[in-house]
Amino acid sequence: MGKKAFSAAFAEQHGLSGDKFPDTLEEVLIAQTALDLDFEKLSLDDREKLVFDIHGLPSISQATDLKEQQQKLEALDVALESISDDEPRKSAYNSAVSLNPEYVKGLRTKFLLANEWDPKLTADQMIQHFVNKKKLFGSGEVLGRDILMSDLTKEDMEYLEIGCTQVLPSRDTAGRVVLFCAPGYGAYNKVTNSVCRASWYFLRAVMAEEGVAEMGLVCVDYGLGKYGNTINLDVMKELANIFIDGACQRTAVEHYCYDHDDHDMHYWLHGASVFSDDSFRHRLRVHAGSQSDVLFKLQTYGIPTHEFPINNEQTLDCTWHRQWIEIQRKKETAMNPKILCVIPRRFDVLFGRGRDTRVHAGNLRAKHLVEMRFDEYEKANKKEKTKITKEIVAQIKESKGRFLISHEGNGEWVEVDEETARCKIAHFFRRRRISAKV
Repeated sequence: MGKKAFSAAFAEQHGLSGDKFPDTLEEVLIAQTALDLDFEKLSLDDREKLVFDIHGLPSISQATDLKEQQQKLEALDVALESISDDEPRKSAYNSAVSLNPEYVKGLRTKFLLANEWDPKLTADQMIQHFVNKKKLFGSGEVLGRDILMSDLTKEDMEYLEIGCTQVLPSRDTAGRVVLFCAPGYGAYNKVTNSVCRASWYFLRAVMAEEGVAEMGLVCVDYGLGKYGNTINLDVMKELANIFIDGACQRTAVEHYCYDHDDHDMHYWLHGASVFSDDSFRHRLRVHAGSQSDVLFKLQTYGIPTHEFPINNEQTLDCTWHRQWIEIQRKKETAMNPKILCVIPRRFDVLFGRGRDTRVHAGNLRAKHLVEMRFDEYEKANKKEKTKITKEIVAQIKESKGRFLISHEGNGEWVEVDEETARCKIAHFFRRRRISAKV
């Protein structure tokens, strides 16, 4: 397994409990000492990169050269290939590749950026991404594309519209997207399926913004007055497992803001720090004091605090957030023009699960063609396997067969491209191999 956004290892290594946040002054002091010592272990180069990232200053990327980036992409492909198809965690990834290989391929660079160009960590996170996606949204065609607002239920939309996490209208002085989070107004003390689905959609939409993958996000957790709230350890674990371990989210810095006399928040922040991943632990910045003091400190980081959705009555203003939701809805509608739908014929190969798909004549015929060439396929190298799958696709199309996928699960069917069809045949070969071992 790759790195984890949430881990108790660092806390336990320094004599703290791995089952709870520090809740005494003695434990807080132990945590602070551990964090200070850990920071001192960083090399000068790592410290410089950290400071540059936090303040949004330009720095030399670990992989700015196009040739080096291509090498990382190739290494990632090797790392993904090395994970056995028999491993249960990989089934969701394989399904996504079978549905839409170009979509999965297009995610690679974003995941590499989120993992500082480490191919092995990236491969593991991509696998986990599709595990989490399948858990939240099911195993249908949605695995092979981005989550859209139209995929959300009424309950999901209600949570999205609460606005406890919002994108500011303007970026910071370094050009980075800023997220404003008011934990006191969210549903963060209970992780429901709707909270997870709505939050997944929100983060996906934010990460799709120009430059976010490269520069990272700036997050502000605003916990002053009525906006303040802490998240318990169990909830933090679940949120981390869903959103961070399996998402290509890259956070450059996270600012925690709270009242100077809020001791619970003071303790909680030390817990959040010692339970964070090594690469994120020192990206937390804490600001305690009055509202004016905290806003001034944030301004020194180039954050446009005048656009925070707050007022003197400490109520959350969702005016801009509702506009943002409407902008996303219009963007998605424009990107999804009317699609030509068709009626399945006898020799068509259908994507999807269920008895009707399995017993469809075209699917049974495709599996028969796979069975006839299975031994040859198993002995072939990668290039030869690709050739075999292409030949079977051509054979099916010669008999007027098409490869069809259900459009948004509404009973209408659309034809997929050549590469997606080939991946479907490769999927049949994988399933045949697995059944042979049972």
